[in-house]
Formats: sequence, C-alpha cells, structure tokens
Amino acid sequence: MQNRSALLSLISATLLGFALLAAAGCRGGGGAVPESLPATLPESALPPLPPLELEERLASLLRPPADPLSLRWSAQPGDSWQEQISLQQTVQHSGPDLPQSSTEVEQSFTVSHRVTGQNDGAFSVAAELSSPEVRFAPAMAGMESRLIEKLDGLGYSYEVESDGSKRGAPVSGDAVEAAGGLARALLANLEMNSLALPGEPVTVGDRWQRTREVALPAGAGAEVPATIDSEYVLAGVLLLDERRLAAIRVETITTMRGPLATAHLKGEVVGRSRGHGLVLFDLTLGRPWYSEHFAATHQQVLVSDAGERRLLIQDHTLRLSSEETQ
Repeated sequence: MQNRSALLSLISATLLGFALLAAAGCRGGGGAVPESLPATLPESALPPLPPLELEERLASLLRPPADPLSLRWSAQPGDSWQEQISLQQTVQHSGPDLPQSSTEVEQSFTVSHRVTGQNDGAFSVAAELSSPEVRFAPAMAGMESRLIEKLDGLGYSYEVESDGSKRGAPVSGDAVEAAGGLARALLANLEMNSLALPGEPVTVGDRWQRTREVALPAGAGAEVPATIDSEYVLAGVLLLDERRLAAIRVETITTMRGPLATAHLKGEVVGRSRGHGLVLFDLTLGRPWYSEHFAATHQQVLVSDAGERRLLIQDHTLRLSSEETQ
C-alpha cells in the first residue's frame, strides 16, 4: 500500500445503476414482457464477484489479538480528515424489448470530514465533496460535466454512533436534493453501508450481524424499500505502516422490491445484491483506515410507459476505494 492510508466505504451497486438507467431514458420496441416480477431473485442470478485480493496479500501478517478487542468508533470535536475516493462500475442493460448495452463509470473525488460536536453518544460530522472527476463510456451527452458541477462543493452532514452506525439521512437536505438523482445515489452509496462494530469484545473468528431496512434513492425523488443484511468476522490483527489494525471481513446481501416512479421510469423493481470486503480498522484512531470491497447486483425493472410494458434487466459490478489523508 506504499505507506498510504485509505478507506473503502462498503456499498451496494444498486443506487447508481438506477440513476444511470433513468438518466439514459432507455426505450425499446416490442417483446415478451411478463405480467409481473418474481417475489425475490435467486442468488444464482447475480454476476460473479471478483476475488478479495487484499485478504490474500495480508494473510501471512494476520495474528490473533492478545486479548479480546473492544472496537469503537471514536473522535474529538475539531478532528478532521480527508478521503480520496475512486469508484469504478460497470452496468449492463438488457431485456426482451431492449437491445443489450453496457455503461462503464469511473469517478474520483475528495471528501473532507470534520467533527463538529458530540451529542448523546453520537458524533456530528460535516462533510464536503471537492475535485470531482467523472467519465462515462460511452459518453452520455454532457452528463460528466453536469455531474461534476453538481458534486463540486456539495456539503452534507451526518451523525455516527460509537458502534459505527449512522443516525439520520445524510443524503437529504436542500443542497443534496438540488444536486439530482446521480449525486443522491452516490452519497447514499458512500454512507448507507457504514461499518457496524460489535457490542462486545471480539477475538479471531467471532461474528456479528446487522440488518437494516432502508429506502434506496432511485432518482427524481423516488425511493425503493430494501433490506441490507451484513455479517462481519474478525480475521485478525496486524501492524502495518506503524499502525495497529484490526482486519474485519464483511459479507453483505441487499434485497429490494417495490414501486418505481421517476421522471423516466414508472413501474416496479425487484433486485438482489451481494458484496464482500475486508476492512482494516485503526485501533488507535478508532475508525476504518483501509479496505477493499466489491459488489455485484442483478435487477429486473418492469416499466409501464404510455400503456406499454417493458422489462429492463441490469447487472452491476462495482469496486469503490478511497485513500484517507490527515
């Protein structure tokens, strides 16, 4: 890691894909369209996940802790840090009434965080995005420049508990709403899958779970209900770049089903996402320092448009990484 610190926000590939699909305004001809969507999608429908190379590289360095670890998120008012974030995503669209197409998205930007206070056991944090770079392939009619303009200087706030869970909805607020669906999806991806820490001391092999019911932004103010099930395992501790780190393995399943209504799409959606990653948690700083996470998603969107029904199918693969700087 060349003496660099980094933090990978754990995410689902769902949200940006919704916004891309809506922004593209996909249109198709006739075809065999089902009357309804299945209640759930099987895991076999998901595209394969790439191997978790970070864990393989660090395997020889991992050791069990001398004593069980109490993992808590900690900070002081006035603490600040930055994340240099890089995201790569591939979204493939297809369907019986739609020619197959593929969109690749690359984004990079800086998020500056500053702890503004502490209230009832939670830390208040102000954040701001800057220096965004965006590339779509194929290019999408100036979407890159519009998204860059909306992201640059975008501010939001959130509250984080000592167990790492977030309070409130960090993707809300006038500035975020004005930034549009793609910006809301991006911020939701960054914040919704924050690392959950265990409520009691843990040692190697100990597992803990977290389940959340959330509403996923789908563009133009639309939201789709979803359930996120995450399981965490302490893989060990290691000393790296003079930091004492806890390595936490994570696996996440997201299921979603509900109505979808945006400026471009009206209908219903069912989807399933699977992700895995490894988080290196700084035991001195009290927050994640470096991680690597991949996600794969399969969605079916049954669209009703001017009396016609269309089935849109999306497959996503996604990698998000970020480098923390003091």
